Amino acid sequence: MPRVKRATFWTLLLLALLGGTELVAQIVWAYLERQAMEAVAAAGEKALRNDAINFLKEPHPVYGYRLKPGLDLQHLKTTVQGFPQREPVGVERRPGSLRLVAMGESTTMGHNVDTGNYPAHLRRLLAERTGYSRDEAEVINAGVAGWVSGQIALLAERELKDYRPDIVFLYVGWNDFQSYDPLGPPPEQSYFDQRYKSILDSPLANVPRLKSLVLLYALFSKASQVFDRVTVIRSPGSPPDPGATYRFLIYNMDRIVAAFRAENPNVTVMVATLAGRWPNESRELFESRQGRIWWMRKHGLDREDAAAMLARLNAVLRDYAVSRGLVLVDLAAAFEPLNRPRLMRDFAHMHDEGYELIAEIIFDHLRRRGLVEGMESSRLAALRKKYWDRPASKH
Repeated sequence: MPRVKRATFWTLLLLALLGGTELVAQIVWAYLERQAMEAVAAAGEKALRNDAINFLKEPHPVYGYRLKPGLDLQHLKTTVQGFPQREPVGVERRPGSLRLVAMGESTTMGHNVDTGNYPAHLRRLLAERTGYSRDEAEVINAGVAGWVSGQIALLAERELKDYRPDIVFLYVGWNDFQSYDPLGPPPEQSYFDQRYKSILDSPLANVPRLKSLVLLYALFSKASQVFDRVTVIRSPGSPPDPGATYRFLIYNMDRIVAAFRAENPNVTVMVATLAGRWPNESRELFESRQGRIWWMRKHGLDREDAAAMLARLNAVLRDYAVSRGLVLVDLAAAFEPLNRPRLMRDFAHMHDEGYELIAEIIFDHLRRRGLVEGMESSRLAALRKKYWDRPASKH
């Protein structure tokens, strides 16, 4: 009997210690979370001061900033959730509906709510060519101009997973490509963490209980960063590895996929490579302020070098999609033989028919994989034929 009493005593004591530890962790977490949210919102407000389209955005305590909800401008509308589209979207699914979420940056958000973004064209294609009505074929444009993959992952974890889409299309990476120097040492911190110092940039931050686990994870992450720094310092002069350069992009893509699969294990995730205009543009355009990226000027890269650097990132995205068993939509390969100066406004953004072509390519993948039933598009062939010629002269 005494042995049973001792076991009971030590069990109760252990539970009390664990409970006390968790109580202290909850108090510490609440304080840190409040401080972090204030700091993130302040950093977002600072970032918006130099943003050319800051009138479309507002500071946010988790993401730094996001699109203002309820915008009603000539070419841009947003829903109450801040999605850049006309169609309202509820979290609850309509019976028998098809729901697709498109995630990305300004190349997903677009420049015109009706014709200047690929989600709008895709919504129209699904309504016109499948058995779904316009109300049943739901496409959510979750693109936000200026966001990096860390912000996109947070949106998936905190909001979009609850929409339980059937299909997620990821056109993600342009702003990571601009943020990380592929000819410099591998980054020690993500761009989002550098800029916003957020403790919320972690999958465990969404766990409603056991904040002691979250704090332990944070300490472990800091220790890992120290180890990473040591290994980088010990191997100077090693050739830049694109996998190391874009490791935070891959980490955040994994977070996005995990968030959606947690709510819908059968979700289909599609990953796109990035369609760029380099090297098919004039030297004058390339050397203009909007023609190239800061690290290209830093290293004196030319148009061919810029295209090669983008090809390195696209190789990482292809390997990522294949290794994770995701659907690869190789937009870079699809646009390569086309006259990209006619299709694209700059090195990343499309004219209206460029976005329409992206939507046609996505729809073709959906149809070929049996994710939707619909007719083969003559418009896809027409657009390819229209732009299938030699790129404009580079001189």
